[in-house]
Amino acid sequence: MKIESAFCDLHPNKRMAETNFKIGSRRGFTDEKALRCTRSECSRHYHYDFGYFPFTASEEPEFGNLAEKPSCRLKHDLLYMLLTKIDGEPVYACFHPECTITIPYKSR
Repeated sequence: MKIESAFCDLHPNKRMAETNFKIGSRRGFTDEKALRCTRSECSRHYHYDFGYFPFTASEEPEFGNLAEKPSCRLKHDLLYMLLTKIDGEPVYACFHPECTITIPYKSR
């Protein structure tokens, strides 16, 4: 499935935009590309290795419980799903181009 737009899981009407973020050396890498919520006061980010998480530039990110986050589980269980819209309804979808797995969105 080709995902045209990604949305914030806390603000499902706000699109995500590409950004960079830095993680401290204890994680083994420093610069990463991610998506961030376009709502100005929201710190929500998304990375395919961690799913959705809050991130403030001066702090280490808190990725939360990765086992509870939506992931494909069928074929691509190491990739966390993105929130998108299909027929106007928000759903989590696997972003692997050949996968059509979705999970219903439940607001927090």
